[in-house]
Amino acid sequence: MVLVPQGPGLTPLSVSITFLALSWVFVAVRFAVRYRKRCIGVMTGSWLQVLFTIQCVTTIEGAYNGVGARDYRLTPELDEKGRKARPSRGPLIKNNDAKRKQWFLLFQLFYVTSTVPIKGSICVMLLRITPFTVYQRILYVVMAFSLLSALIVEIAFLMRCQPISATWDPKAGRCANQSVVTSISYFISASTIVTDWSCSILTIFILRHARMPRRMKASIGIILALGAVASTANIVRLKYVLAYEDTVDYLYGIADIATWSMVESGTGIAASHGTSDQTYPYNRRRFCQCCPRSGYHKLRLNEPKTT
Repeated sequence: MVLVPQGPGLTPLSVSITFLALSWVFVAVRFAVRYRKRCIGVMTGSWLQVLFTIQCVTTIEGAYNGVGARDYRLTPELDEKGRKARPSRGPLIKNNDAKRKQWFLLFQLFYVTSTVPIKGSICVMLLRITPFTVYQRILYVVMAFSLLSALIVEIAFLMRCQPISATWDPKAGRCANQSVVTSISYFISASTIVTDWSCSILTIFILRHARMPRRMKASIGIILALGAVASTANIVRLKYVLAYEDTVDYLYGIADIATWSMVESGTGIAASHGTSDQTYPYNRRRFCQCCPRSGYHKLRLNEPKTT
């Protein structure tokens, strides 16, 4: 038995389907362009589609099983299924508690994991078009910070319950309070906002000195502006994080969290795909060499102007 999504439950469903379809269209277009140029190479960032697809699937599955619905519309079975993709609210409804908590853990792990390659692909793109060492070092710091933040959050989720099986089986051990999940969510949101705006601001300085046509600079700048949109979605989501601690209409409250999480990830995916294709003509040798040289390979087009 499934529940037809209505109201808040319909929003994350629509957003997930839209971004999932668009992201795979981007992948197909990139592959077609590379194939036509006879230079497929490694399509940087495309492999993260697997993580994003899993995130979308868990959100869609949750929408059809109670996410966005108030308690009076739920049977115990629907409440359990709807919460597979989101955290539990404690002992209010205990039927089949193990399955929904397993889904919660998987969703959180895949969501956090997907933030690393998204930020990484954007930073790698910026590394390709900047010849300045100071900018390169800042980008490496951003990537390292993103990776470190994700590792901290992943470890926190995995260590919240001891042993880990206590996450879905309370009798197996003990777990920290649900407020820990709220704190972790605030932390990953803050770190994501820092990395998003660092990339957005740094892009202004990099494009200012990059040797490429103005039209291409403009197109890259517009695409990277999606990073600011993703960060804005993250900021909006902070308003709803406390819904993790609700004991009434829990699934109704977390629908907004699901929606803004998908907006954040979807716009980040679009930016990573779009920027990679825009800089492709300036990095073709880097993609096409069968045995690329070690070290950072700069094209002459990207060297700073000399006076």
